[in-house]
Amino acid sequence: MTLYMAVTADKYELPMVVEESAEMFAQKLGRSKEGIFQEISRNKSGKGICTGTVRGYRITKVSVQ
Repeated sequence: MTLYMAVTADKYELPMVVEESAEMFAQKLGRSKEGIFQEISRNKSGKGICTGTVRGYRITKVSVQ
């Protein structure tokens, strides 16, 4: 199972929004699904890492078994 999470942009990384569906996750954040995937990809590759200081949250993708 894959979870999409928006966590606080501090050292605690507390979950703010958690969804199993990328569509529902994007809808709750008021963003496009493609934008969510782009940010996850950039964070994973190390290019253009979003620290979350502008929005106050960071986006992560977690695989749970």
